[in-house]
Amino acid sequence: MDMNAFPLVVENLNKRLGKSNVIQDLSFSLERGKIYGFLGPNGSGKQQRFA
Repeated sequence: MDMNAFPLVVENLNKRLGKSNVIQDLSFSLERGKIYGFLGPNGSGKQQRFA
């Protein structure tokens, strides 16, 4: 894989809140030159991803 083509690569991300697994084994890569966005209902925490 050409690492310059993927400026962000996430592999096997896990997140727990208390005893709950809210994210389990999330993997993705963002390709250079593409536009991405977060979609979701109001109050779902989209802005918190960047805070």
